[in-house]
Amino acid sequence: MTGKGGKQRTYGKRRSRTPRADHTFENWLNGFQVFMGVISAAYRKRTMHLIAYMAHVRRARELAGKSAALTYDEDFRRNASLLPSTRWDLRDQNYWMEHVGPYVEKKHQDSSKFAKAESKWRRQCWEYNRGGCTRPACKYIHECEKCLGNHPATVCFKGTQQLFRGGRGFSQQGGRGGHGPPFGAQGSCQ
Repeated sequence: MTGKGGKQRTYGKRRSRTPRADHTFENWLNGFQVFMGVISAAYRKRTMHLIAYMAHVRRARELAGKSAALTYDEDFRRNASLLPSTRWDLRDQNYWMEHVGPYVEKKHQDSSKFAKAESKWRRQCWEYNRGGCTRPACKYIHECEKCLGNHPATVCFKGTQQLFRGGRGFSQQGGRGGHGPPFGAQGSCQ
């Protein structure tokens, strides 16, 4: 019997909590390797399936980060515990799109924004593209402003796509002698 402010007695062994391991990908990998060793010892044919599964989770980490990879793993294993016929070597598309997909799409959008921003800051030398740069140490890029080739825009044939309008040489209807122009030819060179 306890009075006011008295301690309540507990009978039996006291259960002390052991500190849990940090929720890191390296700890997951170590734990999964132990799991894989136990399963492989009992079911040799499942070894390749588990290795493929580990590759899926690693790929999820590369694409979407640690959090998405670990939640994909938790949901996949929870489903596999309920359905023994679950194939570990095949990626579960529902969980993949739920946990990894949004991050991949976001990364793709961010990288395309970065590419657009990078192209805005990519500055070609105007003097070079008009025929020749006279600066001794030019800070601008010496490349074609039309096709990004290694030549000035004044000699670029890709930027101007004019059709041949008569005269000798290749025509639009079939070329010289009934044969078409050679591969890559854009008109006539007279």
